[in-house]
Amino acid sequence: MANITLEIPAEIFSTAKHSPDEFVQDLRLVALIYLYRCSEIF
Repeated sequence: MANITLEIPAEIFSTAKHSPDEFVQDLRLVALIYLYRCSEIF
């Protein structure tokens, strides 16, 4: 599996009211949905 590293400002978490772990989980879900809609997977 490939890894991607993103540097995200801490202000994002306080503005979104999400913990870093919740943000990562949401980001993974959004990426999966995007790739599925683009017919890149499945």
